[in-house]
Amino acid sequence: MKKFNSISVNMLFTEVIALLAIFIKNKILAIFIGPNGFGIFALLNSFFLFITSITTAGLPISLTKYIAEYRVNEENNKIELVFSFSLLFSSVLNLVIFMLLIIFHQDFYKYFLDPSLLHLYYILFCFASFGNTIKPILMAILQGLKDFKTIIFYRIFIGLFELLLILVLVYYFGILGLFITILILSIFNIKYLYTSVIKNNIKFIIDLNRSYYPIIKPVFRFARINFILSIINYLSQFLFRSFIAKIFGIQVLGIFQIGFSIMNYTNIFNRAAIIKFLPTMSEKMSLENRNILINQYIRWLVYSNILLMFGIIVFSSTIIKIFFDPSFMKIINYLWLFLLAQFFININEVFQNVIIGMGLLKVHFWGSTIYYLVMLSSLIFSIQFIEEFGIPISLLISILFLIIFNLVYLIKHGMIIYINNIINIILVIIVLPIGLILSFYSYVIGIISFMIIIILTYSIMKKDDIVLLINIIKQYSFLK
Repeated sequence: MKKFNSISVNMLFTEVIALLAIFIKNKILAIFIGPNGFGIFALLNSFFLFITSITTAGLPISLTKYIAEYRVNEENNKIELVFSFSLLFSSVLNLVIFMLLIIFHQDFYKYFLDPSLLHLYYILFCFASFGNTIKPILMAILQGLKDFKTIIFYRIFIGLFELLLILVLVYYFGILGLFITILILSIFNIKYLYTSVIKNNIKFIIDLNRSYYPIIKPVFRFARINFILSIINYLSQFLFRSFIAKIFGIQVLGIFQIGFSIMNYTNIFNRAAIIKFLPTMSEKMSLENRNILINQYIRWLVYSNILLMFGIIVFSSTIIKIFFDPSFMKIINYLWLFLLAQFFININEVFQNVIIGMGLLKVHFWGSTIYYLVMLSSLIFSIQFIEEFGIPISLLISILFLIIFNLVYLIKHGMIIYINNIINIILVIIVLPIGLILSFYSYVIGIISFMIIIILTYSIMKKDDIVLLINIIKQYSFLK
């Protein structure tokens, strides 16, 4: 447990540094490319994330799960075989998809993208897609190997390197510089991450005389469902953004992309801990220990999210001005709904990782499929009545559906959610809209209310929680 928390804090430190780099990067992009540029990037990026979901074949989560198991059993030969075959398979599949994207680029433009997009942006993204395919494969392997030191260094370095490229290229070339940056980063990702895997004494070996099938079969069988889900996921995200662009315009999509970006920023605490959570849930443990870890994780999310999200909402106008641009100020009215949706996404990820770690593939598949269908259908339905408010509302409705689905199943199978955690979650739901109201008043009121929330959060923490946090701080040593 102590090791789990130590890694979480190390990853949190890493995420903070990376987040600062992202803040500066987005400030530069907001000034030089504006809402329209953000809209163009959001549409192209979501399209190529959908393409990447095909070329990765659902392997990342499966690789993390099985390599974590092989590592515990010290089956290094199986790790090498899975690593080599997965990398080769994804590379060949990516090459085929790349050729199709280039040959039929006009058809993709006509049916999937916006005519206002320059062909050059599309071509640069096509070339970058290879690195974007290999990156999640290699990251999943490193996570399964629990090489957190490499992951920490990578996230810090890649954030600073990207910032440097953005500073230079976007300044001189505008939005074109952004797409050149994406291409350069994709090349760097392959070299750095591949070298990092090799340094773990894992070799890339293709032995034609050896049968890969018995070892590869369970990995790809598990990946099969994740493959379908990742396609549904990224296709849904692309359609979600495409609907926004077609109904409200590319500029409105750019403004709401800031909402999606801030959602991602507030996921910092979850990303810091989740990197260890899935491999841990894949290990054998008693039901009692599993419940303790789950509830500890939920408390971690509640205490961290309530402070971060309330602060963002109360000082939202200042944050938009400092880290983005006044032209994006419209997003403030919707921000609390985006953050509330992200909070529930973080909570659900706990349940989802338990389900994946325990190998409950059918439950994972049907729950996620329902989530994406509800998200798209609620968007189409809600925007007819509440227009732009339907965008964050559809996110909120869909994630609540998924939480209920996963939670009901897990409770039936013995998972227990402590009552104090449920009360704390309700507290977050109440506090966030209050933050929106306070955001319209003076900074003094905002600061006072934020201090009250800090005191309130401390008061609801149990003695064990306080001791836990103190122990984390005491044992914390960066890259220990």
